[in-house]
Amino acid sequence: MRVIQLIDALDFGDGVSNEVISIQSLLNDIGIKNQIYSKWWDKKVANYTRGIEKCSPRGEDLVLYHFSGRSAILEVVAGFPCKRIIRYHNVTPPEFFRGTNPQIFQACKEGLRQIQENFQRFDGFWAVSPFNARDIISYGADPSEVDVFPNILDFSQMENQTYDKALLKRLKSEDPYILFVGRVAPNKCFEDILAAFENYYRYHDKNVKLYLVGNIEQSSDYAKKILRKLEHMSARSQVIFAGKVSDEELYAYYRGASAFLCMSEHEGFCRPLLEAQYFNIPIVAYSASAVPDTMGGSGVLLYKKDPALVACLLDSVLHDEELRDSIVEKQRENLEQYRRAAVRARLEALLQKWGVKQ
Repeated sequence: MRVIQLIDALDFGDGVSNEVISIQSLLNDIGIKNQIYSKWWDKKVANYTRGIEKCSPRGEDLVLYHFSGRSAILEVVAGFPCKRIIRYHNVTPPEFFRGTNPQIFQACKEGLRQIQENFQRFDGFWAVSPFNARDIISYGADPSEVDVFPNILDFSQMENQTYDKALLKRLKSEDPYILFVGRVAPNKCFEDILAAFENYYRYHDKNVKLYLVGNIEQSSDYAKKILRKLEHMSARSQVIFAGKVSDEELYAYYRGASAFLCMSEHEGFCRPLLEAQYFNIPIVAYSASAVPDTMGGSGVLLYKKDPALVACLLDSVLHDEELRDSIVEKQRENLEQYRRAAVRARLEALLQKWGVKQ
């Protein structure tokens, strides 16, 4: 009996791909035979996977199929002669990309069509968050077949990962900064981050910076829109788009940040929120999609996008030490459910439910 994980592309540094590898690590710890198969892979993670054409499950096996958008392997997976579970990471609503990126718009539209038309061909669903569980149930899935299995946060990696000491030294020698981590995409609502920071700069403190860490495709219409907005801001000299960075650089940015601001309107989980919590950064976040699930009652959640209100909250978080300490303490409590022992126990319970034995 094996657990077979399937993913279209096993990439290096990708959130879903990292989780596939983390689940493999947990399965190895538990003593469950397992294997990863994919259609494509990055050479940096080639040793973790085999080509999907080599995948031939037996009737007693359990297939865990990671779905996060348009898939080229769905038909193959749906035809396997064993129990098949969709690991549902959610699909960004295509409307976010209408008029800004036709290719991604079409890919998201096709991904939604695939999941809505094919979910009934699978035996169960492991949703990354309660929000994702509600999403798949809204398509018609039987609630009794839907379980929540949270994203795995590898604390040991963050504890042991080296960080860019020279970068951190430079960051600490400059103005304190507010951080956001995420690719420049419409659902992340960078325009709202910039509006809040502009208000903060004008009416509260001109000696604070905003670092935006994540891939930015300068040729995309949305990125051009955001960069044009930046050009007209009085705070433009204090805003830095760092782009896609290495893990060593990322952990330096986390270690030096004074606050984390997220204004995203669609997240299936939002791993950077947990990473910020791990590094004791107080978080101000818009309460949408999976964000309140991931925050677990911690941080400061926003229920409307008022730049003046967000700026006032940031000012309090940055300068009220007692408030900062209380926010960070609550965030630490929230992290406990994502620690390896807790996630392993949840995985063991799900494996038992589906009859997987060592």
